[in-house]
Amino acid sequence: MPSSADPATAGRGRLFAVPGLVMVVALVVVPVLALASRTIDSASLFGVWSRPGIVDAIGFTVFETILSTLVTVVLGLAPAWALSHHSMPGHRFALAVTTVPFMLPTVVVGAAFLGLLPGSVERGLVAVVIAHAYFNVAVVIRTVAPVWATIDPMLVAAARNLGASRSRAFVSVTLPLLKPALLSAVAIVGFMCATSYGVVRMLGGGDATLEVEVYRRAILFGDIAGASTLAVAQLVVAAICLFVWVGKDRVVFTESGHRSRRRDHPAARVVAVIATVLTAVPIVALVLSSIRSRGHWTLAGWRLLTSDSDVPGLQVDLPDVLFRSLAFAAIAAAIAVPVGIATSTFSAAARRTILDRVLLLPLGASAVAVGLGIVITYDSAPFDFRSSWWLPPVVHAVVALPFVIRVIQPVQSRIPEHLRSAAATLGASPLRVWATVDVPLISGAIRTAVGLSLAISLGEFGATSFLTRNDSDTLPITVEQLLGRSGDLARLAGHGVAVVLLLVTLVALAFTTRSRRSWSAS
Repeated sequence: MPSSADPATAGRGRLFAVPGLVMVVALVVVPVLALASRTIDSASLFGVWSRPGIVDAIGFTVFETILSTLVTVVLGLAPAWALSHHSMPGHRFALAVTTVPFMLPTVVVGAAFLGLLPGSVERGLVAVVIAHAYFNVAVVIRTVAPVWATIDPMLVAAARNLGASRSRAFVSVTLPLLKPALLSAVAIVGFMCATSYGVVRMLGGGDATLEVEVYRRAILFGDIAGASTLAVAQLVVAAICLFVWVGKDRVVFTESGHRSRRRDHPAARVVAVIATVLTAVPIVALVLSSIRSRGHWTLAGWRLLTSDSDVPGLQVDLPDVLFRSLAFAAIAAAIAVPVGIATSTFSAAARRTILDRVLLLPLGASAVAVGLGIVITYDSAPFDFRSSWWLPPVVHAVVALPFVIRVIQPVQSRIPEHLRSAAATLGASPLRVWATVDVPLISGAIRTAVGLSLAISLGEFGATSFLTRNDSDTLPITVEQLLGRSGDLARLAGHGVAVVLLLVTLVALAFTTRSRRSWSAS
């Protein structure tokens, strides 16, 4: 087992990182470089910005990002405050429920709000902002609540005793202490909203972000050079934003005795209950939308999905699509988890390396840009892989890999070295040491990684929208296609497929609840 105290062993341990490095380079770095090569043409580099729809897409992206981020952070502060009261009954349940939306597929969130919002606002800016707030409020809660819980209540009490009002004490005492967490939440939520694809694709109507405009130009207009230019420009801006954020002070999740002294406030219970109910409302609306249309209960959508349909444009083989999505998810998890474990084994020994950062690149790369880059890169001999059935699940594995690493590496790095040394002293080989010492201690993290990999693959929509063909659609692609068609029957069927996707995703996420360590704490 490599250790930081044994350079020779650690050097050999670099071999563990090779599979992950090859995957990221082949399916992220090379495709992005291929996109960049398409922008060399000056006509594309400078002329694309004057083409119809580009300025509107840029303006809508900036405006909806700012508005969505502001609304999300404001709405997330109340539940973050409530859930910082760890003595509150039902705290763990409320925290788990309010985190669920962030883990749901974007098409499920989009379908839920299509079923919940009235027809006058179900598509457009209002719908996009509401869906983004619902999807990302968990980021604010998970980022701000742990820090809020560590603030000594005596500081606020001292300010109140000196005559400060409740609002003055918050502004002068609590807010400065929360500033690093708030800035991190703003950065993460802003990045998520700016690179949003599935939500805007389903709810944007005539409005489009740069992500959606890249898809439109590449698939609908055949303007590959223009789409490449837009994708590269967005990647550069995203990279700059992430670099600035990483350069700032990082939020540190710490345990503190202040939690035990934080009293259970009655208002915190009310806020937590309201947040929990509001989280469940869109999910309930999604289920009801699959069996209710124009004020009447009906199973027409489910009958369409479970029988051979002769309705033009609505021939959906749900068992086949479900099996394909589950197979892709299983393959993605079978690749991402072992590769992530191997990479974490090296990273835990090497502590922090440039290689470690390279392996986390899929976190910051646009899935749409990666999908377009793969189409461009692997569409001709000798690497004509675009029509290969295995390409989507492998791409899903690359997307899931950083999450697997973030789950396993912190747990593995905290394994006491003397346990490995004792096993080695007793004659165990490095492989035997890893199998008998490391694996039992990281088994909970491995279960979490499996669940996350399955859920990420099941819901992946951005890159998959470029890679699937008519005979290889996944559940998210089928949901978007059905809800994009007109007619009550198509809408009922689309919500039905979204319900199926929701259920299988929740089953996958059930694996993560078996581990006591949450993915977000990494």
